[in-house]
Amino acid sequence: MTPGFSRFLSRALPGALALGCAYALAVYAAPATKPDPSHDFLERPSLPTNHGAKRRLVGVSTIGQRLLAVGDMGLIIESDDQGKSWRQIQSPVSVMLTTVSASDDKTLWAVGHDGVILQSQDGGNTWLRRFDGWTGNQQMLAAAQRQVERAAKATGTKDEIADLQEGADSRLADAEAANDSGPYLPLFGIQFIDPNTGFAVGSFGQLFQTVDAGKSWNYIGDRLDNPTGFHLNAISVDRSGTVTIAAEGGVLFQSDDKGAHWERINLPYKGQMFGVIAPVAEQPKALLAYGFAGHLFASDADGKNWHELASPVKKTFVGAVKTPDNAVLLVTQQGQFVMTSDQGKSFQLLAMKTQLDRVSGMSEGLEPGTVVLVGQRGVSVSHINPSPAVRP
Repeated sequence: MTPGFSRFLSRALPGALALGCAYALAVYAAPATKPDPSHDFLERPSLPTNHGAKRRLVGVSTIGQRLLAVGDMGLIIESDDQGKSWRQIQSPVSVMLTTVSASDDKTLWAVGHDGVILQSQDGGNTWLRRFDGWTGNQQMLAAAQRQVERAAKATGTKDEIADLQEGADSRLADAEAANDSGPYLPLFGIQFIDPNTGFAVGSFGQLFQTVDAGKSWNYIGDRLDNPTGFHLNAISVDRSGTVTIAAEGGVLFQSDDKGAHWERINLPYKGQMFGVIAPVAEQPKALLAYGFAGHLFASDADGKNWHELASPVKKTFVGAVKTPDNAVLLVTQQGQFVMTSDQGKSFQLLAMKTQLDRVSGMSEGLEPGTVVLVGQRGVSVSHINPSPAVRP
């Protein structure tokens, strides 16, 4: 086992424990050459099932008048009757899928393990593979090689140059290990800011961009101030077009120019962050960030200055949605619901419950006042109940 792959193991397992099924990384030493297609999960379509709504699901989205959820072994299911019934849609891959979103009414995207990016151009009825970790690894290796070349020409003090070269050498070792081991690195999020421009994020600093409506994807992770390769857990776009990435290490990355430049934001916390949401439509840059162990942070109206908020729970937040009455509802991995009705000034633990095990995602429901949850044992629709929980 290479040193880089050893570093992967030591970093990946804590993340897997933190987010449960969404981070259940399939860590394995894949061969450096592509396996036989019959044994390659990237080449093998998802297996048919009549019980998709009870299988392990990781991501869910409300897209138009449909609900779509994705999860284990390439599973994609959809509902057009507000979640009362679900049907499977065949996926071209059998790797775990982690999230699904849309760039317009007909164009949908899903990402998952082995660096896969899937596209549907008919509203989710059929899917094609557009990108995967074989290409992603090669691009990341080329970027790491360029970083080593730049470090060799760097100027500064002896210690500064040594630190820069050491970091570049470490990133190159990791990229070489990933390239040698196969496309095991997962993607966790995908968002478009217009029909042509989109971003996909994932573990170990994976950041890919398309500017041609998904026909091609290119690695731009080296544009981030991310020398240790923090996991990029989620990505969101606010109404102003600002792109925000929630990462590990209490770090956010933001871009106001379609990904050309990125600003690093260090929160007063060093743990995992799993999402960002804008509570008020009229103030798109006033953001709420949520993460591990109930940590919550809010920014000012410009999205630049951040402060920690008092949370009523200590469990990990894995999803957030805006309600019809302009509140924000958050859910923890254990199925606790927390709401703020005053733009993050205060939070209240709610009485509402879900029977799902290990919740991994949440989306607005098609029926007003409902949310759709996915997790270890499938999918569930819950009615929002703003009544506070009764403390023992």
